[in-house]
Amino acid sequence: MYATGSHSVSLFQVCVVLSDTDSYLLHVRGHTDAEVMERLEDQMDLSNLHPDHPLFSAERAKQPGLLKNEFPSAAIISVCGLKSKSYAAKFLRHPEGSEPVLVPRPPLLRDSDDSSSDESDERAKAPVAARAGAATTIKAKGVKGYVRKNLTLKHFKSCLDNIRRVEVTQTSLQAKNHINRLMESRKVAFDSFDDKRFLLCERHSCPYGSVLVERFLEEGRSCPICLRHRQRLF
Repeated sequence: MYATGSHSVSLFQVCVVLSDTDSYLLHVRGHTDAEVMERLEDQMDLSNLHPDHPLFSAERAKQPGLLKNEFPSAAIISVCGLKSKSYAAKFLRHPEGSEPVLVPRPPLLRDSDDSSSDESDERAKAPVAARAGAATTIKAKGVKGYVRKNLTLKHFKSCLDNIRRVEVTQTSLQAKNHINRLMESRKVAFDSFDDKRFLLCERHSCPYGSVLVERFLEEGRSCPICLRHRQRLF
């Protein structure tokens, strides 16, 4: 993973949006998806692309150790990553993709900050109708699938922009003393805190022991990632 990531960074102007044990989410500037996949063709499994795609190939299908585009028929337009295995990505499907569906929003969610309760009540009255071709994928470890379907990108952004946590109510079937019970539990789906990362600023973090921590301390506790973005803009 490290060697592949280093190779990708050397070929393009790349910003690592988020990463996990076996995956990256990269923001590549100045290149299309097809151009990136063409440059990394020898390191990718392209079998999940549309058969009409010029780069489609089934030669390395399901071969371990290769990268794969998890959004082969869509373009990511917005991402909010709070921590590992807790992120939301909004994307636009290509014409060959399936149609979006209407998802009703039951009153299962409650923000710990009650100041936005009126706005939440208004949103809960109507179904969630994504615009044509738009959809959202949600990852929240420990949250059951039927509850996760009712989480949105706005819930993640609320924890990024404010000190807040989002709680969910979920049910499960449990057996105790040979008696089956339907148990209801309430848990924190995600919040604004991540004690496994070093916080550089309100938006950026890095692993403990990273060279960015040393730069942060040397540069007067200024976020090196923000400084890099400012230098590119000006």
